[in-house]
Amino acid sequence: MTLPEAEERVKEILGTHYTDGDWRPAFEAVINAEEDSNAAASAVEQLAQAAFHRTGLKIRIPARRPPLAQL
Repeated sequence: MTLPEAEERVKEILGTHYTDGDWRPAFEAVINAEEDSNAAASAVEQLAQAAFHRTGLKIRIPARRPPLAQL
């Protein structure tokens, strides 16, 4: 998969939630690894750890609705 293909796939999956600034560091980390899969994996792992510790993440779970009355 080429970088442009990867970018397009991420955009397809995330739709309107895609923000280039959020994904650019990951794409650049892989590009900068230049055929070194260990370096690419290490860079992506560092980004994953940074995202894991990011504050401000909000998980929204909708409230359960009461069941509809039987007719």
